[in-house]
Amino acid sequence: MWNILRLISVILGSALCWTGAFAQSPAIKIGVLTDLQSVFSDASGLGSVTATELAIEDYKAAGGKIAVSTIVADYQNKPDIGSNIAREWYDIGGVDAIVDVANSSVAIAVSEITQQKNKVFLATAPATSQLTGEMCSPNTVQWYDNFMLASAISLGARADGPKKWFFVSADYAFGRDLQRIATSLIEKNGGKVVGSARHPLGVADFSSFLLAAGSSDADVIALANAGSDVVTAIKQVNEFQITRGGKRVVAFLAPINTINALGLPVAQDLIITEPFYWDLNDKTREFASRYFARMKRMPNFVQAGAYSAVARYLASLDKLVSERKDPKDGKAAIKQMKQGSWSDSLFGDSSIRKDGRVIHDTYLFQIKKPAESSKAWDYHKKVGTVSGNDAALPIEESLCKLQ
Repeated sequence: MWNILRLISVILGSALCWTGAFAQSPAIKIGVLTDLQSVFSDASGLGSVTATELAIEDYKAAGGKIAVSTIVADYQNKPDIGSNIAREWYDIGGVDAIVDVANSSVAIAVSEITQQKNKVFLATAPATSQLTGEMCSPNTVQWYDNFMLASAISLGARADGPKKWFFVSADYAFGRDLQRIATSLIEKNGGKVVGSARHPLGVADFSSFLLAAGSSDADVIALANAGSDVVTAIKQVNEFQITRGGKRVVAFLAPINTINALGLPVAQDLIITEPFYWDLNDKTREFASRYFARMKRMPNFVQAGAYSAVARYLASLDKLVSERKDPKDGKAAIKQMKQGSWSDSLFGDSSIRKDGRVIHDTYLFQIKKPAESSKAWDYHKKVGTVSGNDAALPIEESLCKLQ
């Protein structure tokens, strides 16, 4: 009898402690782990910090139940530095979720640590498909990947499109993964890759890679790189007049900040793919206006993804709190994020698959000629839409083992 009373006392005591914990507002800390001064700083960087802050402000304005704070650090494009920051944040910094992390190698390391610590990784900036493939995690969701980038661009290899492709690719996880996926899709659509050249991160001289592409019999030169690398490559395509013989240049990852850095005289007619553009509809324009007021430039899809992911994460935590569940349980938070579909203010109809891949439409754009642009930042002309399901690797082909 005494043992039974003691057991009841322990159970009641635990329940009272849990109730007491929620008598005070639970607190969550989000770490924006980003590139502040190197090749990805323009594509993510302070822009992702600002987008995260906007999402938190909107959450608080809507009466969110949880106190939210942020911390920011630069991983310096080094997996060891990124890993050390993630561990320190999780172990002693009180961080519950990490967002951004554009460098794919760093992102893979952060995803592994996040699972070990049962936290949350909102992978809004890295493109490697490994995060929702063979290295998928119940603690990670990914807002876009290389398959999405490749799917729209590779449609050009269909019946009436160019057939011969030459890749200039970044020689690290992102570039190798993107070239592999795109090659498979190009061949599936009847095209052929006739050559490729790989370059290190942050290279200043693309002449040898571009001249090799220019001297090939390819119809298309495909740039599978990112950040300042793609800016440099496109500038040198123009400088060396690589397209003078009729070759077309496509860039798998050239967000609006890249186009702005190039200018329309250089970037005109470039084919790109993005799941977000600031001037798509009233909601994207409203967000862009608020973002521009702080950053003095328009957001790209990576930065919009940070806003979207943080908004979905915080809404899911509110649901956990309302059900008396622990909002600091990373797996529970991700599981809640995956429940059902929602109408995202920036990406439209969205859902998250069991492998962690966020599903939403993406678009094929052609960059306008200077004469076609009617206002500042008016760069994109939509020429196609790829449905969310078509822009993601079929789930039955995924190497992810999550159930």
